[in-house]
Amino acid sequence: MKTLAFIGVGNMAGAILEGITAEACPVRMPYENIILYDILEEKLAAYVARGCRRAKSIADAVCASDAIVLSVKPQQYGEVLAEIRASGISLDGRTFISLAAGVDTKTISDALGGAAVIRTMPNTPLLIGEGMTALCRNQAVGDEAFREVYAMFASRGRVIELTEDNMNRIIAVNSSAIACFYRMIRALSHVEGTEATLPGVDEKTLRMAAAQAALGAARMALEKEDIPMDELIAMVTSYKGTTEQMMLTFDREDFDGTVKRAMLACTHRADELGEALKDSIKKREE
Repeated sequence: MKTLAFIGVGNMAGAILEGITAEACPVRMPYENIILYDILEEKLAAYVARGCRRAKSIADAVCASDAIVLSVKPQQYGEVLAEIRASGISLDGRTFISLAAGVDTKTISDALGGAAVIRTMPNTPLLIGEGMTALCRNQAVGDEAFREVYAMFASRGRVIELTEDNMNRIIAVNSSAIACFYRMIRALSHVEGTEATLPGVDEKTLRMAAAQAALGAARMALEKEDIPMDELIAMVTSYKGTTEQMMLTFDREDFDGTVKRAMLACTHRADELGEALKDSIKKREE
């Protein structure tokens, strides 16, 4: 891609910007080839100061670019897509990159009259270069364009390619799951009585200890990928030991069942967001 536009410049867009402009990025792009549009001007100031170009409108951003990142909330997609379609700009040779949860490539492509669309599901650790992004594409996307977008996200972490029918399901695993891990760290840092057994140890230290334990566990799960998770759990669970008591408590409280139900709720909400956008687009066309 020669030019890249962002419609909406929030945290996720900022993370991608940091990756795409980094020296080590295999598809590195100079700031002057990046076009930004956001209704909140203050979000653009820092990037414009580096050399990015500010677009006056969504149509201007699309017109000046051959790849466009749609980084607004799913609820705003209907309005944005309608504005792009109404502009009359030819979309031949342009690729749209969606960051929205629950919105499929067909919905976006149809709303734009048959555009090339790459659907992505990144997560917030993209901000620190430790992201996990899932991708899929429609048939209008060429191999070269897809490789470039794949490399763009790979510059900020790991990437997997999925079929469209799995994109809503992966959200619970790679994206919403981040909040689950934060919640576990918070819980481990605030267990009632913990402070009493560790006099003089503050919350910040407990958070560091829990977060580092999570980081170590994650790295082992990745580096020891040939070892089943049950075996990794067994490695740290001694018979009649402390970890065994924690695991038995999780079993009694149906920890796994709770997680599964939460994941299903996440997927259900993604389905709802996609259907809501379809309804919104349909009403605009009536």
